[in-house]
Amino acid sequence: MAIAVHTQPLPVPREQTSLGQAVLVDWYHETLVSFLGTTQAADALLAEVFTQAQRVPNLLLCTMDSVRFAIGRIAALRLNPALPNEVFLVPRNSKQADGSYAMEMTLQYGYGGLRKLALRSPEVLDCFTHEVCVNDVYESPTTPTSLPTHRLPHRFQPRGRVEGYYAVVQLTNGNWRTLQMSVAEVEAHAKRYVHDMTRAPAWQKGRRPDVEDGLTPFDKMALKTCLRMLLNGRDVPLSDEIQAALQTDADLVSVTSATQEDARIPLMTTGQSAVQKSLPEHIADLYGDVPTAVASVAPAPAPLHPLWAQIQQWYTEAGSPEKYPEYCDWACRQAKVTTIGAIPSTVLLDLADRVYATLAPRIAARQAPPQAPPAPIGGSVAWDTLTAHADDPRLPDEVREQIAAALSPLAPASESEALALAGVILDTLNATQAEEEPL
Repeated sequence: MAIAVHTQPLPVPREQTSLGQAVLVDWYHETLVSFLGTTQAADALLAEVFTQAQRVPNLLLCTMDSVRFAIGRIAALRLNPALPNEVFLVPRNSKQADGSYAMEMTLQYGYGGLRKLALRSPEVLDCFTHEVCVNDVYESPTTPTSLPTHRLPHRFQPRGRVEGYYAVVQLTNGNWRTLQMSVAEVEAHAKRYVHDMTRAPAWQKGRRPDVEDGLTPFDKMALKTCLRMLLNGRDVPLSDEIQAALQTDADLVSVTSATQEDARIPLMTTGQSAVQKSLPEHIADLYGDVPTAVASVAPAPAPLHPLWAQIQQWYTEAGSPEKYPEYCDWACRQAKVTTIGAIPSTVLLDLADRVYATLAPRIAARQAPPQAPPAPIGGSVAWDTLTAHADDPRLPDEVREQIAAALSPLAPASESEALALAGVILDTLNATQAEEEPL
């Protein structure tokens, strides 16, 4: 009677997204390593990008060119998207040259990122922003190169509502650069560049202040706007690379993505790890089984020597498949390497000969039909000793393997060999007993 065998279909790997196709290639990974200095830093950056893509799924649908440009710009500027308020990946539905629309990955620099870029200029000593309330004492700078006067109310008196903001940059030549904006000017700026305020909750004024510093999201966006407008390359000297990066950020004046504010939420808080998952874990979450492109991130391991498959088969035929991993560890120790793939072929051939000499009797014994052991040629004491101690746990594995080979029906040992092996058995047992007896 035939028995139907039910087999489960093999899992079909999921199709890669544009994000995976864009970054999981050899040349791009090498580019990130050249920017960041180490492979670990490049993998950490890609892992954080995949982490944010889990939070904002539209990032997975962005065009490949925009993905490579945005991540490459982050690596070139050495910014960390895992840190709060430094740089954010924002998907935007942008119009293409042919008139169609496509999702593109863009960068938006936070206050921390702008300040870090400004302080990299050798001519900038410091920069900061502050809000001005109605009860504060504030006087505008008397000259274009002087510092404004700002004093808080006496003895912790209430400051009142916010009425303006200012940003200040201190230069190495002793001059100051200041930009100030009233609340009305900030609102006009927001309405000019944000077409739909309902999709930009960070610009809404009616939300309660944050507990940590008493500022509303509108106040924080206003402070960043002041610093961003001051870092224009005209009043504050900046490097060409930083000016180009900030100009790209300034060109993004159209807010068309409904999920962009979600992308601006920092994914990490102080004290958390900078990378929540490793790059292979993110790839497994996105694609199930490891895709072919993953091999481009790390060098593909060299294929194992065919002898390893043969050795594993020998252990299976000998009835000890569980011993194969132990043999691999032992072989690595013998060759002084960490992986079996690193064992030289000449060394592997010698190790294979040794393991075959050990396993061949067991394989032959399992494959041959059971037969009675041959009658000894002369005397039976040696053969009785071998039979009695064939499974004696006090004997080393090597001696027991010799006993099994001597009792093998295919290639039995001679009488002299049996006598010699019996002597070894008795000597070993006597030595063991002497060690166990107290002095």
